[in-house]
Amino acid sequence: MPRADPAILKEVVRTEDLKWRPSHTADYRSETEALTTLARTMAEEPQKIFQGLVDLIRPLCRAGSAGISLSEEHEGQSQFRWVATSGEFAPLRNATLPRSFSPCGVVLDENTPQLMVRPERAYPYINDLKIPVEEVLLVPFYNRGVPIGTVWVATHDNSQHFDREDLRITTSLSQFAALAVQAMARSSEVESGRQAASDEERERLRVVDELSQVKQRLDAALLASEISLYEWDVPTNRVDGDDNFYRIFGEDLRATPEHRLQQFTARIHADDLPEVMKRIQRTLETGEHYEADYRVVRDGREIWVRARGRITFDSTGKPSHFTGVLVDINDRKRAEIERRDAEYESERLTKIYETVLSSTEDFAYIWDTRGRFVYANRSLQRLYGKTLAEIVGKNFYELGYPTWHADMHMREIAQVIATKQPFRGEVPFTGGSGISGIYDYIFMPVLGKNGEVEFIAGTTRDESERRRRVDRDQLLIALDDATRPMTDAQEITQKSAQLLGKQLAVNRCAYAHVHEDQNTFDILGDYNFRVPSIVGRYRFDQFGEECVRQMHAGEPFIVEDTFADPRTASVRDAFVATQIRSVICVPLHKAGRFVAGMAVHQTTPRLWQPHEVEMLVSVANRCWESIERTRVTRELADRERDLQNVVQELATAQRGLEQHANVLEQTVAERTARLQETVSELEAFSYSVSHDLRGPLRVMRSFAQALQEDCGAELNVLGQDYIRRIVTAAGRMDQVIQDVLEYSLLVRNELPIEPIALEGFLVGLLEGYPEFEHAEIVVESPLPVVLGNTAALTQCFANLIGNALKFVAPGTTPLVRIYGEADDKTAHVHIEDNGIGIEKSMQDKIFGAFYRLDTTYEGTGIGLAIVRKAIDRMGGTVTVDSQPGHGSTFHLHLPIAREDAS
Repeated sequence: MPRADPAILKEVVRTEDLKWRPSHTADYRSETEALTTLARTMAEEPQKIFQGLVDLIRPLCRAGSAGISLSEEHEGQSQFRWVATSGEFAPLRNATLPRSFSPCGVVLDENTPQLMVRPERAYPYINDLKIPVEEVLLVPFYNRGVPIGTVWVATHDNSQHFDREDLRITTSLSQFAALAVQAMARSSEVESGRQAASDEERERLRVVDELSQVKQRLDAALLASEISLYEWDVPTNRVDGDDNFYRIFGEDLRATPEHRLQQFTARIHADDLPEVMKRIQRTLETGEHYEADYRVVRDGREIWVRARGRITFDSTGKPSHFTGVLVDINDRKRAEIERRDAEYESERLTKIYETVLSSTEDFAYIWDTRGRFVYANRSLQRLYGKTLAEIVGKNFYELGYPTWHADMHMREIAQVIATKQPFRGEVPFTGGSGISGIYDYIFMPVLGKNGEVEFIAGTTRDESERRRRVDRDQLLIALDDATRPMTDAQEITQKSAQLLGKQLAVNRCAYAHVHEDQNTFDILGDYNFRVPSIVGRYRFDQFGEECVRQMHAGEPFIVEDTFADPRTASVRDAFVATQIRSVICVPLHKAGRFVAGMAVHQTTPRLWQPHEVEMLVSVANRCWESIERTRVTRELADRERDLQNVVQELATAQRGLEQHANVLEQTVAERTARLQETVSELEAFSYSVSHDLRGPLRVMRSFAQALQEDCGAELNVLGQDYIRRIVTAAGRMDQVIQDVLEYSLLVRNELPIEPIALEGFLVGLLEGYPEFEHAEIVVESPLPVVLGNTAALTQCFANLIGNALKFVAPGTTPLVRIYGEADDKTAHVHIEDNGIGIEKSMQDKIFGAFYRLDTTYEGTGIGLAIVRKAIDRMGGTVTVDSQPGHGSTFHLHLPIAREDAS
């Protein structure tokens, strides 16, 4: 007999995949009904147990077919016979397969369940069945611990994949059926033994022992399946049951002699009891089958059970016996409650997730540890073309992923669960909505309180646009690198067309220079693949009015099929002549003019993509820039030569200027030296003259005063007036000379600068001038600390206060207000008076030497000149604000001392 190729068989057997495949949600209700049905079949029609098993297991596992294969000997050869089949393979009941060359043989050899994918690769005769097999899940079928066959389920297309839940169901029902078969076989043997040994006590004892073993096995089968049997003798009101029955209701009830129904119903939950009794009563009255789900309360805990039963009546029509089964569905009920809670929690979380994630274009999602969706945001829903309700609870296979893609993600999820570390990947994908792209994704573990992975959260970003940008940028970089050393426009256009044409996989790419009429164009260079070059001169109106309109409007002209597009119907010959079946042509407008264009051509119809249009625009602009760069480079080279000539001429002129500057500098130095010498002589002369003039004046004044004192009585009024005038004029002249000397000193001498606190300074100054006492002088605090010279400031304030006291209207008491403030660098001091005021036109003149504003007032006209010169020598400025008849305010602006600034 042939045997399967080990290498091929290794590819076919995929049992390990069950470890990471997500399991579908268990349908405990259907499973309970299946176990109950099997128990009923075992009791009523045991010969149908095999067929009943496969009929029940197929829908539970969502399989296309199911069956039981038992090993047998035929003509000295071992083979498997399909003793029961269901689904697509139902007509093949009683078919046989060789023991040594079949999937069932692998199961018995390994004595373990097996999952096989497309088994015809290892067992080609399966193709003869004319029914394709995608997957087959097989589990051993035992008789007294020895594998004698298999229970199997199969799928016939790629829409369904088996998982661990399918394996659990198949194994559980197989074990139940095997134990039931063993029990029935033993019962048959016992019955035969009873008839053959009715007269032999020893045989009787053996039969009793056999019956006891059969009962134990049957009890074990029932215990394994969580099914219990009960019977209610209605006339006597006595209830009896098996071990499972008392395990649920309590062993203490087994020991009571009465076993009354009320003793058992007393342990039914108070909320459930009315409905249970109502259904029992209806069964007693109508004879219909009884079924109820309720909770048994025992030892402070609740146990959910499902009870089924039927009533038999005696010959008089009265209820006789109520028999049935009780199934422990506690775990299943809890699971249903947990599932409802999970669904509620999922809805609650979904609202939160949607609030946070509904605005992003990225895909966000959450899976459970079986790879089933718990959440998918709106972006992912759009990709799948499904609602959230259609996605939640499904895995990749159920959502239509290709097998390779679904398998890959399930392995990645298993890795995240095993390592508790994120996983990142990238994959192309097309969703159910037709949206496709390249997606970058990351799966993150979500850990529970116990430190184990409870969920896997993920985000996926569509990288298609980024990839296209990268491709575009790489193309533009390559274009720049290739065209940078070029200086010829035709070379540049040829290379640009070649790079773009290959990138977009088109038959032709061409760049055109547009003439002044904005209709004629020259193709300077093109790229061609299996089409001839079209370098030459053309007109846009050759290709239709719509082409001309869009070129002038700055819009791309895009045609997917020139044979079908109505815009090209009247000019189709032009497209045929140039072998253009589909085209993109983009215009370039610079400074308001249509100056160039670039196009790609295809000899077959083509659905152009937006990113291809964008790339064509980018390359066209870059090509134009490169051509402009070469033109500008040539112009710059020409200008550089002209500039070099100009530079040489300027160098010659520069040398002449330098020679002239040297002569001029020497002349200025000589004249400056002579000027400084003259100024020094003038300063010495003015000081000498001023000093020498004061001596005769003092003599003249002294003699005039002596004459007045000694001979005043002898002089008439006119003589005394002459003497008074001589004394007054001498005094005035002496004051002028003194002011000139002070001004000269300010100009000639260096002034040492130091910080001066103005408040203390003014107090001392006012005390030193008794003539200021008849005026009202107000000094407002605080005043800043300034950098200045004490003597110079004394002259400034004395002159300004003296003028304020002097230049007042007759009968007016002088009022002087001194106040100030400072900013970061400058102190501002203000001297405000109530004097006669100064005309606007005179406010700058009054600071000139010997200028007198009003000759009716005493003065030399040099006081304010001294103020300005002194403030200037101290690094400050002085200004005045005044109106005639409204007084004046002089503003001194001096450097602020550092201590005050800090």
